[in-house]
Amino acid sequence: MAGFYYSFNHAFTKTYEKDGKLVTEKYDGHSHDHSFEGVVRSLYDYPESFNIIPDDEKYYSKQELKYLRCVQNYLLLIGLKDIEDYKAPVSRYRNKLRKKYENAYIRKYENDYLKMVLSGEINFDFCSYNKYVEIKNYKPKENVALIVDEKGNFRLFVEYTKSEIKNYEFIKKYYKADLKDDDKIIVNYFKILEKF
Repeated sequence: MAGFYYSFNHAFTKTYEKDGKLVTEKYDGHSHDHSFEGVVRSLYDYPESFNIIPDDEKYYSKQELKYLRCVQNYLLLIGLKDIEDYKAPVSRYRNKLRKKYENAYIRKYENDYLKMVLSGEINFDFCSYNKYVEIKNYKPKENVALIVDEKGNFRLFVEYTKSEIKNYEFIKKYYKADLKDDDKIIVNYFKILEKF
């Protein structure tokens, strides 16, 4: 019979009596699950201590590992802590930071491009031209994004201010692409709200 096996580690708590007093101790330990959904549940319960050792990565696809890293980074960004026991307080599910970022989509920047943004050299990103994309000035908080680096670490929270149609020539000194100078692109200007 074939079955799924996903191995991972996270913090455990044990309570025992010592010298007539109850002592609670945390330790890192091994766990596993037979469904990917179970792994995600464990990650959500233990975002601080959840980890997959290199020898156990063979049980996961590259896509699954990438997904788990992204989710873990997001949970840590919003300040979610490991549960202390199986009865997590309701306040854990009313996270103010999650509400702050709930309308943000996640966008990945190459590290070199991210350096230019962080240094203030550029305040825009771009995408391929599409005649169906609306070119506009955005209202405050209408279009926000969380920017991650190549490893999936959250680096910026940005608010887009406007978009324009430009020729590739406008950005070619910042980003190399297989485009001609007069090929159309959409440039999206933003302001940085937060750096992480």
